[in-house]
Amino acid sequence: MSVRGGAEKCAAQIANALVANNKVFLVSVLLKNGSNIFTLSKHVKFTCLMESVKRKLSIGVFFKSIFKLRKFIKENNIETVIVVGVGLNLIACLATTYLDVKLISSEQRNVFAKDHVVRGIINRVVAALWFEKIVCLTNRDCEAYREKYRVKRKKLSYIYNYIDESWLNNGYDSSSRKIITVANLIPVKGIEYLIKVAEMVFSEIKDWQWDVYGDGDTEYREWLQNKIEQKGLNKHVFLKGKCDNLKNIYNKYSIFVLTSISEGMPLVLLEAKANCLPVVSFDCLTGPAEIIENNISGYLIEPYDVKNMAKMIISLVNNENKRKQFSMEAKNNIHLFTQKRYVEQWNKVVG
Repeated sequence: MSVRGGAEKCAAQIANALVANNKVFLVSVLLKNGSNIFTLSKHVKFTCLMESVKRKLSIGVFFKSIFKLRKFIKENNIETVIVVGVGLNLIACLATTYLDVKLISSEQRNVFAKDHVVRGIINRVVAALWFEKIVCLTNRDCEAYREKYRVKRKKLSYIYNYIDESWLNNGYDSSSRKIITVANLIPVKGIEYLIKVAEMVFSEIKDWQWDVYGDGDTEYREWLQNKIEQKGLNKHVFLKGKCDNLKNIYNKYSIFVLTSISEGMPLVLLEAKANCLPVVSFDCLTGPAEIIENNISGYLIEPYDVKNMAKMIISLVNNENKRKQFSMEAKNNIHLFTQKRYVEQWNKVVG
């Protein structure tokens, strides 16, 4: 909870969603620097089991986590444990052995993700066998989970992430000549492909710029910056770093682009939608297709097809009326991503 990631944000949102009808504890297994950076209801009780400068679980920390979590559950008479992110499913399962506790797994990744494969499979098998319910981020994930792990449909459900109403913005500046991408600087976010797309875009478009907000490993960031300079894009593509004021940044841009090769349910697309931005996104296996209506509020591009992505971006840059049209349609399905719906669905799952 000391790292500004999607799973951590969702953990805070789930806790806040349930606090009206339940006594809620938000427990972090490992907490860096001893601080939580997310906004929590004053009725949510936050605690961490251990403080660490690292996020990885060693064997010693693994067993210590089981012991500490079990002790916490017994001392506080916990009836339901929601595990946010599959990485801790096994720990929660072992910690609640022979206890009368309902286990719910809240998936924060897509089932197709290829990183941490072995650990992911083990933890999903644990959920499939011993958890009462599994909540996925998308309908497509739900179906994939059912087929891959032979889970009964009644055990599965999906709840979309929500966009806070304070993000909703009805204005759109079609005169802006700027493109925005918001993504952590890690390989799965496809920034390398973004640079390839940008090279094609700016070979034709000279008076626009593309800003990338997000932080990451220093070495990888430097590698990306070198790529930008090697391609002669340093006057067009800018790595802006982390921004704590994104809510007031989106309305300065004309197009949002997502180049991720894998996503769960990308919150940044909801943020773009809330700000009426036309979107061009790779149609990775889960997420974008359930947020963006292709050819209505944006363009969904076959993953890795950098030529077609560049073509669609150039077409939007050159067609202000199309950008305005996409902007007007951006909030068509926004009702699927409201906080009210999210709260109702989570309370129904917990029962």
